Parts: sequence; C-alpha cells; structure tokens
Amino acid sequence: MPIAPDAQLRMPATPFAIVAIADSALRSHVEAALRPLGCKIVSVADGFHLIQSLADAVLVESSKTRPRLIVADSILAGCTGLNLLKGLRQLGWDTPFILLTPNEDEKLRRLAWQNGATGVFMTPFDCHELGVFAELMLRPDEPAARSPHQSSWLPELPSSEEPRAGVAQGEGVCAHGQ
Repeated sequence: MPIAPDAQLRMPATPFAIVAIADSALRSHVEAALRPLGCKIVSVADGFHLIQSLADAVLVESSKTRPRLIVADSILAGCTGLNLLKGLRQLGWDTPFILLTPNEDEKLRRLAWQNGATGVFMTPFDCHELGVFAELMLRPDEPAARSPHQSSWLPELPSSEEPRAGVAQGEGVCAHGQ
C-alpha cells in the first residue's frame, strides 16, 4: 500500500536525517557534517535499506513523523537516489532532498532539479558547505526550507539559473572513495 501524504504528518521533535551513500568513507564524512546540527542520523548503504528506513520512520516509529532531510547518492544498489526522489515527489513528499553525484553529468543534474531536488552536490564537495546547506533545510520556519530551487538565500554559493552547491578544494573536501 503506498504511503500517501497526510495532513496529520508532522516533523519530529528531534529532527532526523537519512543518509544513503554506498561509499562508507563518504557516508562517514557526510554524517560528520550533519552531526553538529543536532539531528538523529539514520545511515544506510543502499537503496533497499533507504526505502526500509523511510517505511520504518512513517509506519513503525510513529505514523506522524517523517525525516526532515534526505541525503542520497545517485548511485545506490536497489533504488537510485534519483528514482527515490521521483517516487517521494509523486507521493507528495516535500522533504528536502540532497542528491550526491560522483561526476558532472549534466543530464542527471537537470533531472534532479526537474524532479524536485533541493540540492545537488557533485563530488568532490566541501563538507562544510553541505553542513551549511543542510542546516538551512532543517529550519522549518525559514523560507529556504520551504522554497527549494531558490539560490538567493545562500549567497556564498555561486548563483546561476539553477541552484547548485559549489565544488571546493582543500580541507573538508568529501569525495567518493576517500
């Protein structure tokens, strides 16, 4: 039975984020970037477990909660990050969704934006930037958290017709296979 949007669903008191990244080192870096934000982190390595975590969050833990943020790799066994994003948006979920991709695939990036991604980070990326971006997404009362696809609220990132997290070099860089 599909999980339909429900007006009674609310954000949990302690926000939680789901991190779905196949590469264990990159997953650890992303977890470290999110940990200071005070949210519970549910970490998985593939699409199967990502789907199970979403089901558990909604059906098992409480019928009135859902994650406040999802960070998913575009390359996951079982269900890619992009396919999951499409499915959640079709169900009416507006949970902020950050898609990670290991390359500069313009088609994938465009598909992510068209399907409602809140952010797209191409590796390598600056872990601090991901943390700043995620922090804004975890603030439900901020306009940025309610209005994905707007880049004006994050002035330190390069502005373009589509929002995009910049690629930074140096300390704090997160990459696949690190």
